[in-house]
Amino acid sequence: MGFISSLCIWADTTYTLTLNTSATQSTAGYFNVNSGGGFNTKYTGTYNGVSYTRGLKLNSSSSITFSNTGTATVVIVQSTSANGSNQFRFDGTVVTSTTGVDNPNTGDSNVREFTLTGVTAGTHNITNGTETGILYVSVTEASATSPTVKHMPLSATYALGTPSAAPLNVDVTMVDEDNDVLEYQWFSNTSNSVDGGVAITGATTRNYTPNISAVGTIYYYCVITEKDGDGAQVGNTAVTNTVAIEVISSVESPIFTEFNGTVQLDCATTSAVLYYSLDNGTTWIEYTHPFTVLDNDINVQAKAQVGGGTLTSEIATHNVVAVKKKAGSSSIVLYYDTTNMPRGANSAGEENAALIGKEGTEYQDWSIEITGTGKTISNGNAINGKSSIKNSNGRQMSIIMPAGVVANRITLYSYVNIAEATAKKNYWSEVAGTVYGENSIGMASFSDAANPDVRVYALDDIEDEITFNNNGVNQLAFYAVIDYTIDAGSVILNSEGLATYSSDKAVYVSGAQAYTCVLDDDNSTIDAQPIESNEIPALSGVLLYGEPGATVTLIQISSAAALGSNDLKPTTDITTPNNVAVLENNALALSGNVFKLYTGSAFVANKAYLVLKNASSGAKGYSLRFIAQEEEKVTAVEAPEAVETAETTGVKKAVKDGRLLIETATGVFTLSGARIR
Repeated sequence: MGFISSLCIWADTTYTLTLNTSATQSTAGYFNVNSGGGFNTKYTGTYNGVSYTRGLKLNSSSSITFSNTGTATVVIVQSTSANGSNQFRFDGTVVTSTTGVDNPNTGDSNVREFTLTGVTAGTHNITNGTETGILYVSVTEASATSPTVKHMPLSATYALGTPSAAPLNVDVTMVDEDNDVLEYQWFSNTSNSVDGGVAITGATTRNYTPNISAVGTIYYYCVITEKDGDGAQVGNTAVTNTVAIEVISSVESPIFTEFNGTVQLDCATTSAVLYYSLDNGTTWIEYTHPFTVLDNDINVQAKAQVGGGTLTSEIATHNVVAVKKKAGSSSIVLYYDTTNMPRGANSAGEENAALIGKEGTEYQDWSIEITGTGKTISNGNAINGKSSIKNSNGRQMSIIMPAGVVANRITLYSYVNIAEATAKKNYWSEVAGTVYGENSIGMASFSDAANPDVRVYALDDIEDEITFNNNGVNQLAFYAVIDYTIDAGSVILNSEGLATYSSDKAVYVSGAQAYTCVLDDDNSTIDAQPIESNEIPALSGVLLYGEPGATVTLIQISSAAALGSNDLKPTTDITTPNNVAVLENNALALSGNVFKLYTGSAFVANKAYLVLKNASSGAKGYSLRFIAQEEEKVTAVEAPEAVETAETTGVKKAVKDGRLLIETATGVFTLSGARIR
């Protein structure tokens, strides 16, 4: 037996098949043998009496292209002696192994034969789905004397009561357009087959309007015969594919599946178009793939429609619980380069790009490691213009965080980094040590980077490293948004539940309410106003109030809005030695629940103080008491008699240590006109 190291092309007609855009078919019917050119010794096998010691290595840079002028049958023989489970694509669609059969000549499972019928006229290509080996390709065109179906209508679903269906129109190319004629016969069938159908009386033109008066599904097809001027048949008859026409009387409501804020919609009425609304039905969005709700819990509504809304289901509602980031968190987006790809924004509204240094030195220590490759992606890297990070073959990824960073949420935006994404579902199988299986919502393999799959996962205040892994889909690309906090220290409230604070960094206050304080011009009152966001800009003094002895956590943030009117000055000043502000005369510092005249020689860092606006007034301090809003309502509304009684029994005024105090009949002490609320 001879041994041929080649990829053979056999056909009834000589076809030009192009390998990798340059090497073309030889006159002998196969590609010339060479030691390179993508031929590989691991792809071998015996087929149709010929032993192949080399097969074409079909990888991302390989393709086989051919053109046919009529409908053809294509046979492709794959070597499974290596990478046996891998797949190839025909015209961009994956051809699964179940489509092929074991070598029909020998029964050898190491060689699979795939027969593709009804391949329409045009240019076609064979490319890789995943790397594999091809031994043999043949192209056999149907008889040139047969009519060819050019166009067949699509299947459709109608609501019962729709006046009429759209006609089914078939287009056919004739052998002799001038002298021959075409005869048509439409058939109906209860199964999806062109065998066993019943000829429809009178349906003998190229157009047929199906009957949609009853609920159910009917399959239609057409048989076309070409005849010459003498009435003799020309070539073979042409048979169209089946067309499914479904009639329904109701539409099932969509079914919700939710996982970590990601929503998937399904419907028992498979032909229905699904829509969802995030604003109580004001706006409806067509559902195409799972979507994720971030930050806020929300009621999602969904409905199913058939016939452009002729038939609509009842509206289903589901409350989606979002995986929220912690209050005061900052965000950073990890991705490559600056090409056109959607990116997140930090709390200042600016794009984050830690891996290329747009955030500056504060984020220089972020990096991503790809396990098993020795590759580390750090600030300043580039990757051939890609704006995402490729996670090929399911390798585990690790995000390495700088010291002091505590991560509380990760959002992964992913897509398949090839032009034609496979329909295979995949999963983030592990995130931060938690294993997720197929009980979670499967990701479709999106190929559109501008419309990626979005998944969010809560992190339990992770430091140092975040790990995550996909289940092995090839060429998965992603970028990640990390929500995190940076510990800026803490403050312990005194026995009165009070403290002052300032810093050279913007912070979020957790565990107490922050207030601004404004002292009027005659030093008689202090107006205290709560800071609603509890976010304090750098070099700003604030008053903190909470439970006595409580520890208040301070979280560093990138920036905070200006506080407006505020007479509390920071003792921390980055322009002075040791970051401590210069002492001012007539300064009042907090002691217990009293702002009293400060007599020290230097301020303490990270505190705040007041300055008397009129030193001649004689005031030396202010007692502070926070009065609950509920307490005021009781005194003013529910017990007016008590107020009158207090007034009639008199109010004592006293000066003690230079401070003006008021004592009411109920024993409540406060500075005259200076309640802190």
